[in-house]
Amino acid sequence: MVDVTSLFEITWAVIAVFIGLVVYFTWSIVRPKYTGLNIPPFPAPKRFLTGHLHLWIPKQELDVVRDMRATTGDIFSLDFFGKLMVVVNGHENAKEMFIKHWSEAPNRPVFVHQNILDEVNCGVLNATGENWKAQRTATISILRDFGMGKNRLAEIIVEEVGVFVNKLKSFDSKPIDFKLQQTSSVP
Repeated sequence: MVDVTSLFEITWAVIAVFIGLVVYFTWSIVRPKYTGLNIPPFPAPKRFLTGHLHLWIPKQELDVVRDMRATTGDIFSLDFFGKLMVVVNGHENAKEMFIKHWSEAPNRPVFVHQNILDEVNCGVLNATGENWKAQRTATISILRDFGMGKNRLAEIIVEEVGVFVNKLKSFDSKPIDFKLQQTSSVP
């Protein structure tokens, strides 16, 4: 005679396996394929559903990024739950990305804390897409108005040297007290 509880357990086990297979095959069809795309390399093989999340679990974030940077270089890709992220390390690489290739990479992922704090797509650091481009343009123009990117000190030095040289030319090879002219020209 067949026990009803064991038949019930077998039925649920078969249903669980079936659901697991459906989820696996659906995910393998829906999950984005990165072959043929011009993206940086991945530091390790990705896992089913979670991608590269398994690399972050037991360690501190900085140690993980250092390990990935050592294996793949300064720029690498990560996959978290089917979402592609490109990590850029180093000042020079970040500078090149934000100055030369800024129009190619304006989209940033939205993180949980941005949803909690209601800071999605605002400011320069959290903005994404067209809003990021507008924020970047406005920020750069404001900073340039304040003198960023201009070497004002060099302009002042060149101007002072020009005044000093013209003052020396005005003496027409006459003997002068050079120290007095130099101290009045250089503050």
